[in-house]
Amino acid sequence: MVQPGAQKKIFSVGEHLIREGEVSRTLYVLMEGKLSISRGGKVIGRLAEYGELVGELGALTGYPRTASVSSESESTVLVIENAGVKTLEKLPAILQKINVEVSRKYEIISQKAAMYKKLTAVIKRQILQETIWESKRREPPKNIQEESDARQERVRIRRTIDDRLALGTDPDDDQMLFRIASEIGIEDTFRDHLSEYPWLEESLSRKFVKIEDEWSLLDVNHNAAHVIQKAEVAVLASDLLIQYEQMPGIHREMDVLRMESIIPMDTKVNALKGVFMQAHKTEAAVERQRIYLERQFSLAIQAVKADAGTDTSMVIYAARALGVSQGYEEHIRNLVSMSEVGTYSADSGI
Repeated sequence: MVQPGAQKKIFSVGEHLIREGEVSRTLYVLMEGKLSISRGGKVIGRLAEYGELVGELGALTGYPRTASVSSESESTVLVIENAGVKTLEKLPAILQKINVEVSRKYEIISQKAAMYKKLTAVIKRQILQETIWESKRREPPKNIQEESDARQERVRIRRTIDDRLALGTDPDDDQMLFRIASEIGIEDTFRDHLSEYPWLEESLSRKFVKIEDEWSLLDVNHNAAHVIQKAEVAVLASDLLIQYEQMPGIHREMDVLRMESIIPMDTKVNALKGVFMQAHKTEAAVERQRIYLERQFSLAIQAVKADAGTDTSMVIYAARALGVSQGYEEHIRNLVSMSEVGTYSADSGI
């Protein structure tokens, strides 16, 4: 039985329910059939389960639709126009479904933002480590003893950072890193190094925290007005995440960090050694030069391990120091692609 405020409609194959960019307060509930979601003319997902909501964020907030939805087969859909407070209060079952779906989408966005925060914190700690090391202006080691001393010094620097962070409530706290840099007298240099990566800008983290606080205040009540406000917060969070992900260089860096975090250390080291020696195969054919290359490689790996502290050892930094980052990235990407099963999901945000 169709509830008051809703009506059933049958859409033929290829007929649009929603067009990208339009503004509409109408939301849909799939009863039967299959719907296709596309963005910029490219299909990004499909809906085929009974009761799936379509276009709830755009309907609740009045923001332009971020994707198009069309019928892939003849589909029966429950159409709810004017999805405002009064309409939703008459449809408690639909309102409950909307609350669950909005919460699910926000949780996905929040978890992704938390992942970015964790990964960027790894980079910031590494940059602080390197900034402190640079401030000591050490000459390159000339013998084994000096190499050992340098390695131990790097370990001490990182251990100091980790110990200080352990005293706080959040090991990914930017402010603690700046306090450490300030105490050593390198805050300006540290900030300059961070500015080379726009997506490390601390204001982004603060904006996410503000959004999280707004969500927490709203998530205690599930009436129609609060659910609509939650939808608006979810859209704000999604827009901020999109803004963040569009910054130059972030996708490549996040992808490398993700791969580094799942590949065993020995595998990464062997991969880098193979790429490095291949890049210098002519020199490696001469024994004396091969020994020198192996020493260079060993020192780069030792520095990475010394700098890692409580984080995963990021071999990409050794690859960059050795001048073979592109080859190393390609190699580990192949390793991951051969071991991962491709799974794709689309969160339409419509």
